[in-house]
Amino acid sequence: MNILRYDPKVSIALSKKFIKEKLIYGNGNNYNSLITPSSTCLNSQEVQETSEDLYVLWKLYNTFTNIYLESLKGKAPNWIKKFTEYGMSKEEVLAHRMVCLAGLEPVSCRVDYVSLGNERKIAEVQWKSGGPGLFFGIQDVYSHEIPFDSHTKELGNMVEQFYQLILHSTGKKQPVAVNAVRDVWFNGEQYLQNAYSKRSLFYIPLDREKVAERITEKNGIFFVTDSHGSRLQIDFFNGQGFTKFFKKEKLDILAKASINGKLWIETPLNYIYRQKWQLALPFSEKYKNLFSKKVRDIIIPTVLVSGKNINLKPLIIYMPNVADRFLSIKTIDQIIELPISLREKLILKCGAGTGQYYSDSKGVFRLGGSRSFVKKIIDFVMKRVVKLREPWIIQVYVDSKYEIPLSLPDHLNEQSIVNAHARFMVYGGRFGKRKPVIIGGLGNFGKHWKVTGKAPKKDEFGNLLGTTFNDMRVIMKN
Repeated sequence: MNILRYDPKVSIALSKKFIKEKLIYGNGNNYNSLITPSSTCLNSQEVQETSEDLYVLWKLYNTFTNIYLESLKGKAPNWIKKFTEYGMSKEEVLAHRMVCLAGLEPVSCRVDYVSLGNERKIAEVQWKSGGPGLFFGIQDVYSHEIPFDSHTKELGNMVEQFYQLILHSTGKKQPVAVNAVRDVWFNGEQYLQNAYSKRSLFYIPLDREKVAERITEKNGIFFVTDSHGSRLQIDFFNGQGFTKFFKKEKLDILAKASINGKLWIETPLNYIYRQKWQLALPFSEKYKNLFSKKVRDIIIPTVLVSGKNINLKPLIIYMPNVADRFLSIKTIDQIIELPISLREKLILKCGAGTGQYYSDSKGVFRLGGSRSFVKKIIDFVMKRVVKLREPWIIQVYVDSKYEIPLSLPDHLNEQSIVNAHARFMVYGGRFGKRKPVIIGGLGNFGKHWKVTGKAPKKDEFGNLLGTTFNDMRVIMKN
């Protein structure tokens, strides 16, 4: 994998196009990310390996679901069931169980790599990420403003292939698709709405807090009221986190409708596809035999935090030179006493699929800094683990960086080369029982190790803060 750089003047063209197409996160009128005149390029072997990862990940979550179903039968520990159903209402549990038993699986996903190439590592899988309009539109803008040449080709066309996934999932030529999102994604969703209106697809972005107002049901069929007041039957419902705003008494009807093929829900109402704590199972002694070595090779080593006692042995796969120090840790409090050089190699992350800390990087803490600082983090997390029985995980911090040219959106003529952390967002799609395929991807880069969407600016030392996106391409052999 390498970063292909372009003339800095490209940044101006990209910025103008982003604003024209309203590819903006939030409610403003300005593009609020850093700009980079570059592309993330994969060679053919890396594309093949990443494609194979998709099949492994679909199978991985299918195995997680089977373990959960065994727990419901009493053939696997009860704590599996409790962690899986953490934070759900009784109506959500019922819908979730029905969909799990029916074996419904997503048709799309986003895999977040923190490193690619020879040492590719996956931090997590987003089976329903934020508004696709923004991300798919960014890829389109790059393809338009920086055409492919004899040395590069597209990794995939996300707008087109997501459209094909909707058609395939619904079996209809003119389906109605609803995407329930937070209002900050609306600007970007207009991009998909416009693109799909030309393809005879009714694509309706919907504020997830208003699903109870805009969505109705009659005889097991669900309808949406569009912006013109027309009531349309829903064929494809895309959303995550909307169930807490949905009418609870309708959730079991919604689940049955998806099972009976009256509409497709992406991601299906299986909460396992929202959770991260199961990523520890392939590394646990009890369950590792259910998973392939390939899973442990590509996923960042992960340990479950379910109480005060902890076993960090799975993490030494990645750090064998400090094995003795990590093996000596028996309780989570003992991590505080480790030297900062070892503590900062660990990340504490919320593994739940609901609650205040499971999304937007709110529940992600790197255990560097002073001992008092880390003690506050661990005390906070343990209160949630012990009192709420909320699942958390510890992962190894992967310190991979990539040099990339960056500019502030309002100072495009000033460019800096930054040694940035990365999140490589590879999108996959699955058509029926065939193996999943890559439908596109974006690089996401930032100075901060979380690579989260902070507002673009300079700090007091002149460092560029915020993140940038670029497209993913396939580089051809000479």
